[in-house]
Amino acid sequence: MCFGPVPSFAASAVLGAIGVATLSKVRGKREILLATFPLLFAIQQFNEGLLWLTIGKGDSVALQQGLTFIFLLFALVLWPIFSPLSFYLLEPDAQRRKVMGAFLTIGAIIGTYFLYYLLFDTYSATVIGYCITYDTAAPGSVTVLNLAYVLAVLATSLFSSYRPIVLLGLINIALCAITAIAFVNAHTSVWCFFAALWSSLLYLFFRRQRVDGGSLPKN
Repeated sequence: MCFGPVPSFAASAVLGAIGVATLSKVRGKREILLATFPLLFAIQQFNEGLLWLTIGKGDSVALQQGLTFIFLLFALVLWPIFSPLSFYLLEPDAQRRKVMGAFLTIGAIIGTYFLYYLLFDTYSATVIGYCITYDTAAPGSVTVLNLAYVLAVLATSLFSSYRPIVLLGLINIALCAITAIAFVNAHTSVWCFFAALWSSLLYLFFRRQRVDGGSLPKN
């Protein structure tokens, strides 16, 4: 995230607590993946906080590479698969699940694609303008890759039967657009930070579900 390790560590601590609270609201197996978002983001933000402490230090090159790999593993491999899968499992409508299944397939393809290049090619993290910029050697059209990523990570939630999930999806899309415009060189890092904060809203979703006895407003 921008400006240094403190925002990342602070976000990690807050999200860790919210993540535990969110999981306490889970009442079914199909809810578990979505409810783990805050905890997973807490891990990712803690990892980036550690990365901040190693960048530019010659005696921490190996550790820096390891932390960079972990962050990119979350950002480029885990989220394109985990995000559509979590919404897919939560969805009760068969027709909507078919659409979500298509996005899940896209996510699996792009996640596997990036995993290959993370394992067998180069990647890096550098500080530019008080933000961390990540680079990989993965070839291909930036437009196509970004579109596939957005479809998998962001578009899936828009087909949910649950209006609160659709609203959360729209909020996340807005955050993605804002960071893409305002932080061109560090979009991956900054959006992951804001997406991490966004994930805390999932607590409200599951809390409402429990208060309403499991009955949520549907589209």
